[in-house]
Amino acid sequence: MGCLYFLALYALCFFSVLCGNVNSQTCDMRQGSTCVCDMSDGSGTVDLSPISSTSGAAFFSKFKGGVTEYSYNPCTSFTDGKCASDVAVCQADDGGIICGKQSTAAFEFQSAEPLVLTLTYTGGQPDNFMTSNQSQLQQTDRSAIITLICDFAEHDISFDTEDPPLTYKFILKTKYACAQAAPPPPVSKSKSLSVGTVLLIVAPVAFFVYIVAGILVMHFRYGATGVELLPNLEFWKGLPGLIKAGAIFLFCCGRAQGNYEQL
Repeated sequence: MGCLYFLALYALCFFSVLCGNVNSQTCDMRQGSTCVCDMSDGSGTVDLSPISSTSGAAFFSKFKGGVTEYSYNPCTSFTDGKCASDVAVCQADDGGIICGKQSTAAFEFQSAEPLVLTLTYTGGQPDNFMTSNQSQLQQTDRSAIITLICDFAEHDISFDTEDPPLTYKFILKTKYACAQAAPPPPVSKSKSLSVGTVLLIVAPVAFFVYIVAGILVMHFRYGATGVELLPNLEFWKGLPGLIKAGAIFLFCCGRAQGNYEQL
């Protein structure tokens, strides 16, 4: 009986940890953005900026939703009638009603396979609605919830429902709702010196050391003075002749100069 108790307790703890890990997954909004979030498990980044218009109009403009139309633009505000500042979602009624503001954007993880997130915008234009028991009017701000579904085959937004009242729900299927792994950082090439550069540095230094050390040896060991201080003096005297002979040999392709006796 005791073994069964501990086995059941172990199973309960295992599934609690498993469920806790799934529920703890998040997609954290990147600082300074309202449409980019990073998966907390490091699987990648969701970036809606490729489907964001910067022309002043909404990327998803005037799509049907029940008896009215809506416009939606992630990342940046747009203008549509009276919707003119900090706009994320605009309803076409009455010349334009803001249903959610860009500055209030918030991501929330829903599921992993396929990846489903919600992007919620609040702070829309307030309005009155009748409570469920039809007893009184209640005022609340409009809000919009965009359900983002990772889908490489489709690229479309649709109106889902208005539930509760003044909370407008949409479904956006797009490949940009998929977590994209960041590209690997470029491999930095070490700025090591080439062989030629090393030789250009070492050769003059070595020659200078050779001359100075040779002069000191010739003076203090052999008592040399004047031009005789130069180490290997005979070699340096004959160097111009050696250079000349080498040049003649090179330009004459090794052929000897002068006349030969005819046999």
